Amino acid sequence: GSFIYPQVRQKLQELCVPGRIALQLICQHALLHGMKNYEGAKAYALKANELWMLVGKCVDQQTPWPFPGLGEFLRAWNVDGLPDVAAMAWYPDANKMRGKRPEESEAHYWPCAPLKDPQCFPAGSNNLYTSCSHCCDPGAGAMGDANCFVGAWSFARCCRTPNDAGRFY
Repeated sequence: GSFIYPQVRQKLQELCVPGRIALQLICQHALLHGMKNYEGAKAYALKANELWMLVGKCVDQQTPWPFPGLGEFLRAWNVDGLPDVAAMAWYPDANKMRGKRPEESEAHYWPCAPLKDPQCFPAGSNNLYTSCSHCCDPGAGAMGDANCFVGAWSFARCCRTPNDAGRFY
C-alpha cells in the first residue's frame, strides 16, 4: 500500500511541474534515509530526471524557486546499479535555496517570500483577499490590490516593497 494519505495524493496531483519534482525529491529522500530502500530511491530519481530533461530550462527561467545543481544530481543516478553513496543525496548550494529575487527572474514571489507579517495572510484560507500573491501583486497597482487592505491590515504592514519604500513604484 501507499504511505501517502489519499487527501495528500490528491493535492500532489494539483501541483505544478516544479512542485512535482520537489515532491519526488522528498519521497526519494524518505526512501533513502528513512526506509533505506535504495532501488526505490533510484526509481524516483530516474523519473524525476525524465521530467527534468523536459522542463529544466523553463524551470530555471519561469519559476520562483531554484533547483541549483539538480540536473547533475539526477544524472548521477542514470548508471547500472546504484550510484556512489556520496552521490545519493542532493546537497544544493544553501545560498541559492531561496525564492528568486526580482532581478533574477520575472517569475518571483518577492513581495511574499518570506512574508513580511505572517498574520496578514493566514495559511489555508481560500479567500482571494487573504492571499499575499494576489494582494501584494505589483501588477494590481503601486500598492497592490487596495481591496485587500482595511484597518490594521494595511499594505505597509503586509507587503514587502523595494528598499522599504512603502510602494512598488
